Amino acid sequence: MNFWNVDGATITGNAKDAFTPSFAVIPDGTQAVAMIDDIIISDHYDNHINISWKLTTGEFLDRIVFQKIKVFEADSKKRIRALNMFMLLHKLTGVQLSQSEPSAQSIAPFKGKYAGIVIQEWDYEGKNGNYISEIYAVDGFESKTGTKIEITSVPKPISAIAQELAVDDVPW
Repeated sequence: MNFWNVDGATITGNAKDAFTPSFAVIPDGTQAVAMIDDIIISDHYDNHINISWKLTTGEFLDRIVFQKIKVFEADSKKRIRALNMFMLLHKLTGVQLSQSEPSAQSIAPFKGKYAGIVIQEWDYEGKNGNYISEIYAVDGFESKTGTKIEITSVPKPISAIAQELAVDDVPW
């Protein structure tokens, strides 16, 4: 066994192949063509379809961004939006639409399919990341880098506001 042979990969020693990619948040509004690298039905916290999109164009080439499509959501408004996103994904990728509930087998054909995606930033309680807000056909889709959202202040937790309001000098 050759020490330098790992799963058939060519070991180059080039910087591109050796350095760890950035994990910085991708700027809000960034657009790129991406490939579905993986798609699963996740039961982590809630049932949803989890898509790993690998960026194939733009400044953030080869980065992975995740999309949750909550097609099993109990809230009907959220479920309708999720089902519309899932149907749009079918239309854009040409994967045959099934009338039955999604399964690992029925979503497998999405792997390797491409779409234009719009990436947004999220920030919640000091944590941040990205999500996919929109998907489009690849034809004519233009990649562009968005603008980083700058958090200027962190809102106080509700419990801190409630404590401030509990003081005796409130005029009512």
